[in-house]
Amino acid sequence: MCIRDRYQRRVHGRIQMQTYLTGKLIIKPQSAKLTRDTETFGKMDPYVVIKIGDKTFKTDTHSSGGKTPKWSNVFEFNRKTEDTMEFEIFDKDKVSDDTIGKGTFSISNLCNAPKKNFAGPIQIYHKSKQAGEVYFEIDFYPDAPAGGPGGMGYGPPGGMGHGPPGRGYPQQQYPPHGMHGRPGMPPPPQRGRGR
Repeated sequence: MCIRDRYQRRVHGRIQMQTYLTGKLIIKPQSAKLTRDTETFGKMDPYVVIKIGDKTFKTDTHSSGGKTPKWSNVFEFNRKTEDTMEFEIFDKDKVSDDTIGKGTFSISNLCNAPKKNFAGPIQIYHKSKQAGEVYFEIDFYPDAPAGGPGGMGYGPPGGMGHGPPGRGYPQQQYPPHGMHGRPGMPPPPQRGRGR
């Protein structure tokens, strides 16, 4: 399976190719420190809703979590071309849930980073005002690179790839054609033709 899908986009009348790294996202919303409080009396009951592409995930509600809620949910998402994760934290109420704040996270930056993991706070805002921060742990695991059997990396005999030693793939024979032994060694004896 190829780990990169290519898509075309038109920029200034020209078609450009975009490359996306595909793989699995593991998303763990862990806790929050909120500066906005939607409750006049009592404590808030916060939960988080996460949206990536057409998928939506929802954490459990931390009853009476107030301004320092915590969660233990773990979500998995198979990333193809999605660039951004959007999330919103709500206060659960009997009549209607109130929005505490919203935030975004760049999936593309994570996928293209040398270390494909993130652990830390992400700021949230409500009507352009800071409403606190939500702590996430997010890991990205790319799909296996192209070049399994029949691919461009490690390949079967006759393919374009060269298998690693000890993997059952044919190794290059020594000496190569046209060379006589190692440098500094005498050439092998020539066999005479029988009569």
